[in-house]
Amino acid sequence: MYSLINIHSHLAGAEDEITIQNIHQQFAEPITGNYFSAGIHPCYIHEQTCRNQLDELSLLIKNPSVVAVGECGLDRICETDFFLQEEIFKAQIHLANDINKPLVIHCVRAFEEVRAALKQNRTNVPVIWHGFSKKSIQLSNDLLKDGAYLSFGTILFQESMYTLFKSIPDDRFFLETDNTEKAILSVYEQAAKIKNYTINEIAEIIHNNTKQVFRTINL
Repeated sequence: MYSLINIHSHLAGAEDEITIQNIHQQFAEPITGNYFSAGIHPCYIHEQTCRNQLDELSLLIKNPSVVAVGECGLDRICETDFFLQEEIFKAQIHLANDINKPLVIHCVRAFEEVRAALKQNRTNVPVIWHGFSKKSIQLSNDLLKDGAYLSFGTILFQESMYTLFKSIPDDRFFLETDNTEKAILSVYEQAAKIKNYTINEIAEIIHNNTKQVFRTINL
């Protein structure tokens, strides 16, 4: 059986799983472990120190253990000034382009603004919209047409997501646990149930997508 891959978690994964653990602050501290993503979450942008945050991040993402930039993006319900969010997001798009590592997107009520920023700044790396929870097939199709990937977590336990998830092509989705303590195996089981696949078939799909997108992960 293929190893279970969790592409976005705020917790360390089990030893028999491959987990990309997210770092969203304290970028100057040493990291120990296998795989990480690192980015300035819009809710953790500090106006007085954001330039220093970017400098520290630009050094951290050069670490071979950091396989993606993010999560980063735009969030209309957090308190951070939206213009400042856009500036810091733009900077992280450029960092991802420069380092040639995938970009993990956080987006709340700002899909068109995020899409515009990605296009205007000529994003040339794979883009993964993490924690995708919208039930609009039109929106998911638009993102897929942009060339993006969609990552799903515990939202798959809501029956209202079944139709949308079934519509996502096998080569364009990932699975994650985000900030929950739910086992990634349970997310795989739910994905398999919805897609009418075996768990190993889902694991093979995620394995192949990971090889395509996260090319510095040793599979």
